[in-house]
Amino acid sequence: MVLATAVSWAWLVAQVGPITSQEIVAGSGPAAQAGDVVTVQIVAQTTDGRVLADTRRRGLAFTFLLGGGEVEPWMEAAVRGVRSGGVRRFLLSPEEAYGEDGLPPIVPPRTRLVVSLTVVSIRPKQPDR
Repeated sequence: MVLATAVSWAWLVAQVGPITSQEIVAGSGPAAQAGDVVTVQIVAQTTDGRVLADTRRRGLAFTFLLGGGEVEPWMEAAVRGVRSGGVRRFLLSPEEAYGEDGLPPIVPPRTRLVVSLTVVSIRPKQPDR
């Protein structure tokens, strides 16, 4: 599945912090915020369409504490504000992704990434007692 190609960057319509993104599906319920436990699925690919990771195909959603520093900063920024069932697609510059060196052998050096993120569920932050 190709999420974007070099000629289809017209979908880059909003800024989520330093990340250019597009809301594909709005989702429902409260938006994800710091302190929530969020379960997501992602598809990450290069701008030429080579899939680097696809948790949906592998059936492997992952869960993390939003704002807890458990994932890369770009993932924190991308998930914040998405509602359960929401889908957001975004473009990462090489600096926001894996930088000058990449992540050999998976991500080549200086690679822009296109990521489609689906929020599977949000468990709201529990109030302090």
